[in-house]
Amino acid sequence: MHVDSLDQAEEEICQRNNVTKEQFLSINLFIFLRVEGEELSTRRINNTEARRYISSIYLTESGEKHQLAYSPEEGFSSNIHRNMILEQSCLQFLQKLRSNQTLTVSEIRSQFLAWEQKSKKRSKTR
Repeated sequence: MHVDSLDQAEEEICQRNNVTKEQFLSINLFIFLRVEGEELSTRRINNTEARRYISSIYLTESGEKHQLAYSPEEGFSSNIHRNMILEQSCLQFLQKLRSNQTLTVSEIRSQFLAWEQKSKKRSKTR
């Protein structure tokens, strides 16, 4: 989805697609990306080689309001529950993806779904 903020995501999902607020709150994770060199006023990217970076992460559990979990200025919030084992697994997954620059979006999606399934199985056995 191409939105810049949690408010825009909610508008896109709820108002434009007739999704209830309850269903919106069941989305556990929102990660918002930016592009280096992006001109926000014109929505243009001046450098086609520009890197993407995470501008914010929002989390929710049990259908409660999404909480800011990360911003570049503040880093990770101290108010969120952190699963260090899962974070390490995620970091390893992302580093593996980053080392293979030739993957297609479909291949990345397949690898993510496999990683997610494996992570869920691991967390159930603990």
